[in-house]
Amino acid sequence: MRPQIEIAHGGTLYADLPAVPTSGTLRVTIKRASGCDLDDTAVVDTVVTDPLHISLVAGAGSIGDLSICTPGLLAVLYPAKGETLRIVSGDTGQTQTTQIRDIDAQAERIYLRKPLTAPVGSGDILLRSRVSITLSAEQCPRIEQNHRAVFSALADGARITSEVIYDVGLRPSRNPASVVDLDSAWPDMHLSVPVEWIATEADTALAEGWRAVCQGLRAARRNPNRVRDDSVLVPLIVARALRHMARFGHVPAIWQDALTDWIKLLDEEYAEDLQQVLSGLLWYDDDDQGTVGGESETHPAMPTITLAR
Repeated sequence: MRPQIEIAHGGTLYADLPAVPTSGTLRVTIKRASGCDLDDTAVVDTVVTDPLHISLVAGAGSIGDLSICTPGLLAVLYPAKGETLRIVSGDTGQTQTTQIRDIDAQAERIYLRKPLTAPVGSGDILLRSRVSITLSAEQCPRIEQNHRAVFSALADGARITSEVIYDVGLRPSRNPASVVDLDSAWPDMHLSVPVEWIATEADTALAEGWRAVCQGLRAARRNPNRVRDDSVLVPLIVARALRHMARFGHVPAIWQDALTDWIKLLDEEYAEDLQQVLSGLLWYDDDDQGTVGGESETHPAMPTITLAR
């Protein structure tokens, strides 16, 4: 989902770099859709980017675990939900990548979006490559689309970059669907799906569902960030999430022997429901400030020229 920074309020823009940048080399340049620079964005961001050694309690980093214990590390790590972490084994050099699902500062524990594929222990190196820039209210004075932020830095003497396209709009972007909505559509899901899916709150499936719905809206030349009431998108997101799970064989018991038919049914219902939702959605237009008017996102009318003799 394209990031959306709130108008006249600002916010933080994140990017995941392909490697850990050398300290002090990070730069950010932002251009508007028109090609002009956004003021005051050629800056060095202040984020922790140096490799950190993690120290785990016994047994906390076993294969399949969905959390790691980080005694004393949160005070210097400042992790963020959704951030990508790379863990390198100090013994074998094996690397595994995961994302942060949640953070329990009191218990000093980081919860992960997917199970660990290799045990993690003392002496392993935790690498973070997420960087950020905080935009001020003055840098977000009006609703605009297609801002292009380029993060660049040096890593091991080579230039690395990451590009993020974002909009300035009325609210931050978010996925309106949750595991509660998924569970409502499939009440006995917890009996049929491996514990790893439930423990991560089906994040992967819901994220894929949200991505698919946004893709459908954009294919119809609509901006999902401008939907006035995004709760109406929840059934569509759940349908796509169910399809994503079906690709891995996770289906309701009644469909266990008819996996292809289940996927076909989901596709047909999704296509039909998407058209119905598109016909009834209300949108914020480009000039709407979220208070009055602007109930439809319209495109400029082209003038009609009639030739007569």
